[in-house]
Amino acid sequence: MQNINGIHQLLVGTETGNVYALDTKSLDMTDFIIYQDTVIQSVPEDLKNAGQVEALAAYQGDESKLLIGFNRGLIVLYDTQTHTVKHTYITGQTLESIHWHADGKKFVSAHNDGSYIVWSVEDNSKPMLSPNIPFGPFPCMPIKKIVWKTTAVRDDELMVFCGGMPRASYGDRFTVSAQRKEQQVVFDFSSKVIDFVTVDEGDGDMEDPSSLVVLCEEELVAIDLRDSKWGAYRLPYFFPIHSSPVTAAFHVADVADAVYDTIERLGEQQHGRRQFASTNQWPIAGGVVDDSALRKDIIVTGHEDGSVKFWTAGSVRMKHLLTVSSAKQFEGFVDPLEAPAEDEEGAEWPPFRKVGLYDPFSDDPRFSVQRVFLDAKTGTLAVGGSAGQTVIFNLADEEKSIPEMSVVDVAIVSEDVNFVWKGHKKLNVEKNLHFTNGYQPLLVVQTDPPASVTSVCVQTELSLVAVGTAYGYALCDYAKKAVIFSKCLLSADELAVHNASAMEGAMTRFKSFKKSIRDSFRRRRRRGADSPSKKSPTPEPDAGSKSSSSPKKQPSPRRVRQDNEDDDEIKPVERAIEARSDFKPTGSSDALPSLVRILYFADTFIASPTAQTPTFWVGTNGGRVIAHLITPPKTSEADEIWSLAQCQLAKEIQLRHGAPVLGLAVVGMDDAVITKSTPGPHRVVICSEEQIKSFSLPALKPGKHKFKLTGLDGSRIRKVQFAKLQSVYDDTKYEHFIILVTNLGEVNAFSVHNFRRYMKATMTKQTDVHGILSTVLTSRGEALYLGSRGCEWQRVAVGAKNFVQPAFKLELPEGCRPPPAAAQSTLSPSFSTSNRNSAISGEQSDAGVMNDTNNSSTLPSDATMDSIRDYTSNGIETVQMQSSSEGVVTITTKVTKTTTHENNGSLVSVEKKQETTTATLSNGNADQKELTSKELGEISNEICKMKKMTTSEEKDAVKVNGNGHDNASE
Repeated sequence: MQNINGIHQLLVGTETGNVYALDTKSLDMTDFIIYQDTVIQSVPEDLKNAGQVEALAAYQGDESKLLIGFNRGLIVLYDTQTHTVKHTYITGQTLESIHWHADGKKFVSAHNDGSYIVWSVEDNSKPMLSPNIPFGPFPCMPIKKIVWKTTAVRDDELMVFCGGMPRASYGDRFTVSAQRKEQQVVFDFSSKVIDFVTVDEGDGDMEDPSSLVVLCEEELVAIDLRDSKWGAYRLPYFFPIHSSPVTAAFHVADVADAVYDTIERLGEQQHGRRQFASTNQWPIAGGVVDDSALRKDIIVTGHEDGSVKFWTAGSVRMKHLLTVSSAKQFEGFVDPLEAPAEDEEGAEWPPFRKVGLYDPFSDDPRFSVQRVFLDAKTGTLAVGGSAGQTVIFNLADEEKSIPEMSVVDVAIVSEDVNFVWKGHKKLNVEKNLHFTNGYQPLLVVQTDPPASVTSVCVQTELSLVAVGTAYGYALCDYAKKAVIFSKCLLSADELAVHNASAMEGAMTRFKSFKKSIRDSFRRRRRRGADSPSKKSPTPEPDAGSKSSSSPKKQPSPRRVRQDNEDDDEIKPVERAIEARSDFKPTGSSDALPSLVRILYFADTFIASPTAQTPTFWVGTNGGRVIAHLITPPKTSEADEIWSLAQCQLAKEIQLRHGAPVLGLAVVGMDDAVITKSTPGPHRVVICSEEQIKSFSLPALKPGKHKFKLTGLDGSRIRKVQFAKLQSVYDDTKYEHFIILVTNLGEVNAFSVHNFRRYMKATMTKQTDVHGILSTVLTSRGEALYLGSRGCEWQRVAVGAKNFVQPAFKLELPEGCRPPPAAAQSTLSPSFSTSNRNSAISGEQSDAGVMNDTNNSSTLPSDATMDSIRDYTSNGIETVQMQSSSEGVVTITTKVTKTTTHENNGSLVSVEKKQETTTATLSNGNADQKELTSKELGEISNEICKMKKMTTSEEKDAVKVNGNGHDNASE
């Protein structure tokens, strides 16, 4: 950026060696051009071909000084005022970057051999100092960018550069090095460095940088240079969600105030415990976000490295609150917050320091989080992992040391069954652990076999946690650390088939390669045999043949539309859906019909229509819904010993087509999801992958309403959520809906009452499989899904009431924008009117005209005389504009007035009258083709004045004598 001739311009260097200028206000290319042929006239012949422009640097103290660096090592000091070359500097190395010193008497150049050179502006014969290779003498990587800053300490200057690492040892590192007299740190990032800048607090020769902001390919990092250890700031925004890949997500609405405030306070304390962390305020000041209407909603994400992160979800700014590790209590995990402190600078060379939060690597794939659950009232957290482990956390105010973690082993598959687990081993629990205040592990539930946890749910009133896997489910009491109930959903025969198929699928790489080649040759021969030239006519099947005994399924007939039929009369054709097989003998656990998709707790009527008791529901991958009756524990007043809750099978539903159950809820008479004891009748709504259906409770009689989505649309449901949508105008009015996301990327809204579809809209592309599967639906009718390679959340709102939109203001310095009245000017004295007795006088101010809502007219800055008539006020029929050679613009407007005369409600006569108004405006420049914004404002104001005067005259014409009255309108 440089101010040339009073215009702020962006200088652009090109591959041809020329420099062009772009006006930052109009975004148009200006006439300022520096040609390479002009610059290199005074350089030696061997540098006539200087190459492309590699770097540009303008001195802020004297904007006429411009350094132009060419790729082949030529640097030119160019005067933008006189358009002359002052000095030329020959570096002898391929140039990468240049930067001015604050005093304007010297500058530094960086090169591709990892060196930088300091030059004097006046002496171009040789450098001030010999080339410096910071991490030499061995070959080094190029220094892509360099910055030279002065500090508040005399003779203590800051040099910051990107790259320059030894090529052989650390050529693959992404680094930014900062060095002063007695301090040097190499900041090591996990992703490629794009650019960096310093935030300066000084002025003139004393720049005094306070912060270093580094933009990487995957994150933004800010370093506090005022901190003695150069610690990193806590990010208020732009937190890398994908610091570790997101594997699970859970949304919680209306979190209790105490829980929300505790989580927010714990996050601040956690940042302060980092080894190199700055507690100073974020250095970049911009807009002010209005968080007064912030909803206390939290979205919890589980990651591949075993971490669980809490985020604010009640506003546009998705702020990171807290990070909890679910892998700390297992062997093989290294906590980055408790890593051993690094020695002072000099212990290692180069002095690397790992910064940034982006870390896509994991210590153990078994740490990966598969399911998370957070209770909004108590803050209890349950995390299910890939090795069958489920960790229950609770909030604690004090630090705690745990000599040995409590583990509850649950054998879902009985030992009597001949089943051999071929997957990974379970995780071993670490001993002698110390936890700070905050989330502390209370219990570890380990399932056997250690398959991935597919569903988890917590009931805090009874201290129950339910865990589901691909083989069955279990119910435990996390307060008493005991197993209440467990069930395997596969029979002994099905387990044997699955075990055999898993062993058969475990082929060696050599056998798999041979099989793929053999299949390729078979397909090639098959295509040759099926070519059209060799095909024979297919004989008609004989009615008495054996094939007729097992007829093939005929496609369902489609209804053909007639030309004379209306669209409303055509009913959708329902596709025939075949029943799914009960068991697919594949080696994958995801295809098992016993895989638990959903776990749910509710207080409803399951045993009798009069007694409302706690219930536990399970939905499986094979369309099976199992209801359990829970008997709360009883206490003895004598010894106060609590007994365990009892769980027994009560009801079971098997869907006809065996589609996976994705959503389940018990609703009451008002269609609201049951959260506490509510009078009946109740019904359970089941959302499978193909349809929505309900059953009455406790009889489980099918309801009269259902919706077969797959049969009508051909799509399959992927995500389900029951939502309450309020009216925009009245908070007391609301309705309950079922929000669905399909495999086509569409979001649907169905009424809970009769399953009528009220909305169908496209949320994302059909090919965005990752975005669809990562969708999190909220109880407020919102949808969040991962986009852009899983590094950001996209937000969709179904209801208008809970639509989250930006609420902020941008505080600009005083005087940076002209006042609104500056763009509005009065008409020149040459304005006149004809065919009217009263002309527009100067007694009426422009402010009065512009405050009239009927006279508002907005004109674009690029409007011309031909296009201005498209922006005139309503009521003026035609606008004609002519420009004379003397620079005078004549405006002609035609207004048609229609007057109706009525007497006692009867129409007497209709009178039409056309009036013409002319106005002249002095343009001041006869050669100007387009009007300036000032002149357009004058034209707009005068046209508005014409209309206002016409309206006032019509109001006076309405008054007539007698019982008759006139209605005048433009």
